[in-house]
Amino acid sequence: MDFDVSLSTTDLFLALVPDALYWLVLGSALLVWIRARRSGAAGRRRMSLVDLMGVGALLLAFLSMPIGPALMSRALEPARTLDLAAEATTVPADGTFVAIFSGGIARLSDGSWQPKPASVRRALRGKAFAERFGLPLALSGGNVPADAPAEARVIAEALDFDPTVRLDVRARNTHENALGFARLAAENGWRRAIVVTDGVHLRRAGASLRAAGIEPVGYVAADGRGRLTLGLLVPRPGGFAAWRGVVREVAGTAYYLLRGRFALDDLAPGRP
Repeated sequence: MDFDVSLSTTDLFLALVPDALYWLVLGSALLVWIRARRSGAAGRRRMSLVDLMGVGALLLAFLSMPIGPALMSRALEPARTLDLAAEATTVPADGTFVAIFSGGIARLSDGSWQPKPASVRRALRGKAFAERFGLPLALSGGNVPADAPAEARVIAEALDFDPTVRLDVRARNTHENALGFARLAAENGWRRAIVVTDGVHLRRAGASLRAAGIEPVGYVAADGRGRLTLGLLVPRPGGFAAWRGVVREVAGTAYYLLRGRFALDDLAPGRP
C-alpha cells in the first residue's frame, strides 16, 4: 500500500518557520552574550543587561527542550502500567471495572459539542481494554463549563458506546470523578478499578479513587509512552506547552494533599 507523504510548500513553510524564527532569536541572544563576555565584559562584577539577556536565553533554551516535561511525565506515572498488546497482561475479573476519566469537550461553531482529543483517546483505550478482558465500563464527566452538557454523555454518544456503559454525569474534577466512580461501584457491586487517563494524570486519579474506597489494580496510559530520542533535546516553541500538563499535575497533587482529598500514602510508589 502506498502512502502520500508529500508536503505542499505552504505546509512546509508553516511547519518550519516558527521553529526557525525561535532558533534565530535565541541564537542571536546567545551570540551577543558570548561576544560581550569575550570582549571583556566578563571582568565586571555587576550583571549587565547583556548578561541578563544571555542567562534568559539559556533558561529559555533549557525550558523549551521537550526532554524536560517528557522525563517529568514519566516520573509522575505509576510504577506499573498495563499494556493492551502484552499477552502477559492479566487483571482480576471479579468486582473489577474500567474507570475512564473524561478529558473535556469542546463547543463547535454550530453550537454543538464534541469530545476533545484527550477524551477520545481515553475513551477508546478504555473501551478496548474493557472489551479484551470482558470488564464492565464506567465513564465520568460532568458539566464543564456549567452551560455545557455532561461530558460523559457527549463522549458516549459521539463514540457510539454500548448502552450498558455506566455514566457519572456530575463530576467536574478528578476528586469528583473518584466520588462518582465510588457511587457507581456501590450500585454495581464493584470493588476494584482499572484506571484509564493520560499518563501524567494516572497517579493522582488512582490516589483519588483509593481515597474514595476503590482500589486501583491497574493503570492504562491513554496517551502511551513515547520514546526518548535525541530530538527531544532540540529547543522549540512547542516545548513550553508540554510543561502545562506536568505543572497542572504537580499543583493539583499538592492541592489535593493540602485539602486532605487523599493521603500521601495513597501516592506511594510501591503501590500499583
